[in-house]
Amino acid sequence: MSGEGLGTKIGAAVRDAAGNQAEAYKKYAALLERFSKKEIEFVDFGRDALDIYADAVRDVSHVGGRITNDAVKTGISKVRSLRFVRASSAAAGDVADAIAADTNDAAAAVGSEASSVKG
Repeated sequence: MSGEGLGTKIGAAVRDAAGNQAEAYKKYAALLERFSKKEIEFVDFGRDALDIYADAVRDVSHVGGRITNDAVKTGISKVRSLRFVRASSAAAGDVADAIAADTNDAAAAVGSEASSVKG
C-alpha cells in the first residue's frame, strides 16, 4: 500500500467498511428472522443484536482509524518534503550568495591588481 495515494487508501477503507456493514446487516436480518420464528428468546435476541451492533461499530472505528492514520502519515510526508525543498532552496540560495561574494571579491582583487599595475 505504500505506493498508493491517500485517495486510493481511503477508497479501499470505505469499501472495507461498506462490506463490513453489509455483513452486519445480513447477520441482523438472520437474527430478526430467527426471532420472528420464535427460535430464540427476547433476551437472546437483544444480546445477539448488541453483539452485532458492537462489531459493526468496532469495524467503523477501525476503518476511521485507518483513514486518519493514512491522512496523518501523508500529511507528515508532505510537510517533510516541503521542509526538504525549503531547506534545499535556502541552501542553494546560500551557495549562490557565496559564489556571488567570491566573484565580487575576485573582481575587486583583479581591479585592484590592474590599478597597481597601471600606477
